[in-house]
Amino acid sequence: MSCEKISEFLGVSPNTIKSRLHRARARLKKQEHLLHDASGIFQVPPTLTENIMREIAQIKPSTPSAAKPWVPWGFSFAATFLIILMIGQGTHPLSRFQQPYNLEATSEMTVELIDTSIVRELKRKSAALTRFGRTDTLGKNSESGFQTEPPLATTAQADGNDLPTAKPQWIQTQGPGDVSEPGLFLTADRTLYAIAKTNLYRLTEKADAWTFVSSSGPNQAFDPVMAEHGDTLYLLTSDELLISTDGGETLDTLGARPKGRAVALIITDGIQKRDSKSKDMTMHLVLRTSVFRSEDAGKEWIPIGEALRADNTPDVGSPSFRIWDAIGVDNSLFVGTSRGLFRFTDAWEKLPVPTSQGINSLAIAENRLYVGTITDSQDVSNQNPTPIIFYSTDFNDSWTDITPSIHEFLTKMMTTLQVVTAEKMLMVIGPSGMLRSYNNGKTWTDTGNDSHAFAFGISPIVALDKNNFYKSDTSGVVRSMDGGITWHSFTTGLVNSHVPSLVTVKNVLYALTPTEMLKSVDGGESWEPIGLGTDRGIPLEGAKIATADGVLYASSSESGSVTLSRLSDTGDVFLPIKDVPDFETGTLHTEWPKKRREPWTNSGNVMIARTQWKTDQHYTTEKYSPHGALALTNDTVFMEHKRKLFRWRRGETAWHNTGLENSDRSSFPGKPASGFVLAVSGNTVYAGKQDGDLFRSIDNGDTWQDITASLAFPFGYFKDIRFAGATIYISTDMGVMRSRGGETWHVLTDVDGTRFVMDRIAVDDITAYGVSNSGVYQADHYTNTWKPITPELPYTATAFTAAGDAFYIGTKQNGVLRFQRDNR
Repeated sequence: MSCEKISEFLGVSPNTIKSRLHRARARLKKQEHLLHDASGIFQVPPTLTENIMREIAQIKPSTPSAAKPWVPWGFSFAATFLIILMIGQGTHPLSRFQQPYNLEATSEMTVELIDTSIVRELKRKSAALTRFGRTDTLGKNSESGFQTEPPLATTAQADGNDLPTAKPQWIQTQGPGDVSEPGLFLTADRTLYAIAKTNLYRLTEKADAWTFVSSSGPNQAFDPVMAEHGDTLYLLTSDELLISTDGGETLDTLGARPKGRAVALIITDGIQKRDSKSKDMTMHLVLRTSVFRSEDAGKEWIPIGEALRADNTPDVGSPSFRIWDAIGVDNSLFVGTSRGLFRFTDAWEKLPVPTSQGINSLAIAENRLYVGTITDSQDVSNQNPTPIIFYSTDFNDSWTDITPSIHEFLTKMMTTLQVVTAEKMLMVIGPSGMLRSYNNGKTWTDTGNDSHAFAFGISPIVALDKNNFYKSDTSGVVRSMDGGITWHSFTTGLVNSHVPSLVTVKNVLYALTPTEMLKSVDGGESWEPIGLGTDRGIPLEGAKIATADGVLYASSSESGSVTLSRLSDTGDVFLPIKDVPDFETGTLHTEWPKKRREPWTNSGNVMIARTQWKTDQHYTTEKYSPHGALALTNDTVFMEHKRKLFRWRRGETAWHNTGLENSDRSSFPGKPASGFVLAVSGNTVYAGKQDGDLFRSIDNGDTWQDITASLAFPFGYFKDIRFAGATIYISTDMGVMRSRGGETWHVLTDVDGTRFVMDRIAVDDITAYGVSNSGVYQADHYTNTWKPITPELPYTATAFTAAGDAFYIGTKQNGVLRFQRDNR
């Protein structure tokens, strides 16, 4: 019977029948020796045949009876049965023989359904998945923190496709709240937006905080200007025009835009090209030295600013030409420049404002166009170069001077004035404060000397009403709720802050911004400010922080003299340390106001006073610069003051000058002057100067040794110096080196032997970590190599700290970022 017929009968493929027959033949061939083993048990005598023949010869035949001869047959059957029985008892493997079956027999096809699982042996790669879909949950061993799911057998795995492994990423924390000079924009429905470097925020309905709206995206930053047309918002990055129709929640790219720092984006009504995507509007992009126009919703930009630089004024076209401000009125564009005020409708027209000064501020209210001027400090021919304020009701020929009295408000009339309108109130802001008028500029009142009201240039200011003002400055957003008399910081919800210092103490994260000190107990998700003094009312502005024996210390000069403080046991306030002596000379906090007033009290000429003021400003900043580096060990404090390194021990009545001093200029090209870089452990002190010289003291600062020549490689300047146990790590602009005694230095490289430049060094227990734009690395002191830990950083790190498996970086404009490493 052929295999094909057998397969047809059994209902399987011919190949299956062939395969099974082949396996059966192979198995029988392998078990052939069993037959020989069984035959050896029962031996047939060699004389059996002769004996049988002899017996047969002796048999006497008898007369056969009529009965059947059953005896011979019975004997034969008995002998056969006996032989088979003996063979069966000889070996058990004979039971394995497959019993023959009749392939010609007929039977019915039977299909049996069984309920069982198919088990396959698979090589699986476990996928680390968090229960909540996040990899940034804090807690190394927390039950409610990061938990890994057991591997699951899936169809994808059975097919050979592994699930992707979830990898931890850098997470933007919720703070701290600080922004540097954001843009402000008020829409037609009175919604206020704050435009930070990489994030867009909106004022809440209760006006008690800022809420995040959207981000500019990776490797992009917003320009601090916005525009609105209908229900559509327009924003700018450095090279693109963005659009949003849902209040900024979703941003789409319209196209490329002319490059350059934007002054304003103005949209006026106009006749557009009729297609499905065009709108009845004309867009004007005003840059610092040029203007572009688009009539097709930003698809094509046409330069129209050449006429501004082609004015017949002799010095137009010189590098000093600058566009300061722009505003749209109906279908016209008004542009304030260093050469005067210009209007564009169909062509450029210079308006006859009666001044030779530049126009740096524009505002409109009640059909009046207000302009503020800026003085030229290089114009020595003008003996009274104070800024002027005009307004015009016809936007053309007639202009009225409403400048406040220079004799009454001299200090607030220097250099420049910015004009702001709020309902019936007119406000001007200068470098020394603010003035208000409620009668269109006929009389002015001084609001006081709140430092937040100062403006040394054009700062975005928005008036929600006559009482509530919002202003952008270097510290972020400030707000006045009493018509501009008092101002206070208003950065709740903003996270684009500059964080120059980070430290973790007892699982609490501390961040220092240019304006305050904050702490977070939940990995940066919420922040609480920490003040100075028992009333907690003095911010730690411009402070330096350091740790010693698990205690956080801070130095500050806010109170007029350098104050050394320690964090309280409750961790909510810095308490001044008693008996710390003052330095003999004043600080910038006290000297700056004195030097600022001297030019105006000693000279009646405004130009001479201004020149002297600028000179004294540079001198005062250099001489009375705030205190610098801070390091502590046991009962000894090392602090930099006026570029000199001082030491103080508990019980002493004065600061001891160590003799180390920095110059007022950096010897490394392209790097600004900076202070000392310090590291202290026990009686050993390392002090790196800004010119690249390294000094070491092994007697707690009594004597110093210059060990620069023994370092592993030449470099320009220090980035960081840290102790990790007994090992000192030094990060420079050319790489990182380490040493256990300061005599022999080893270079840290990658596995290929290439030096890595680390921006910061952090130490957790005795383990050192380095951070650069490419990620965080762990130092292996056995091989002197860097082991990568994290992916690439989204932003450059300005501060760095490590706590267990959590790593934190401070950034220039984006607050604090966190990375949670998988449990090791």
